[in-house]
Amino acid sequence: MSRSKGKRYDTEAKLNIKKVIAVIIAILVIIMFVIGIRELLKERENIKEKTFITAYYPIYENGKWGVMDTKQSIIIEPTYDEMIIIPDNSKPIFICTINTNYEAGTFETKVLNDNKKELYTNYDKVEVLYNNDKNNNLWYETGMLKVQKEGKYGLIDLEGKELAKPMYDEIRVLPGIKNVVISVVNQKQGIVNNIGAQIIPNEYEEIHSLGEKYENGFIVKDQNRKIWSYKLKWTNNTRSKI
Repeated sequence: MSRSKGKRYDTEAKLNIKKVIAVIIAILVIIMFVIGIRELLKERENIKEKTFITAYYPIYENGKWGVMDTKQSIIIEPTYDEMIIIPDNSKPIFICTINTNYEAGTFETKVLNDNKKELYTNYDKVEVLYNNDKNNNLWYETGMLKVQKEGKYGLIDLEGKELAKPMYDEIRVLPGIKNVVISVVNQKQGIVNNIGAQIIPNEYEEIHSLGEKYENGFIVKDQNRKIWSYKLKWTNNTRSKI
């Protein structure tokens, strides 16, 4: 009898060990599952953070202008009287108007980044180039800013790289036409493109666009009041009388 009891107790002891091992395995599986879920959620958050694009836009509070981003963080406190210009809302470049004299029609600008550091301080003034089409849809010329230094005008890109040296008496948009501007030297007009290349020399009294794209060419009037069509063919410019 004692032998059979001992055998039964040995069997129960083995069964208890199996149960303990099973419970341990189940706990380990649960722990691994929880860790896996946490890692998956963390990875999703990282992906979401990487794919989330921060954008910037002007805000108006209590009669003053500032800048906020899409995370609703205040980048520049609303302390400016004039709306802050953001040439590209995906880039932290903010043009602030200061020292405005409405009677004289004069103003100054300063450019700040998202750390409130002043940019492009080697120029006297930095401005966006406003343009509009025949339906009065307004836009900023993309990728270039007009700069002034010692009374002359040039172009830079949004990173501050100089595209065209400040050597022009005036730079203005060609209404409705993107990626080019009119340059003026000694009252003579020419055309500069958005990488700073002078594609039409400063030789003409007037320049107008042919069509709605600069690739279609231009109509130019010379000092003798003669009108020409100016076609752009790759790197070579051709002119023909109309």
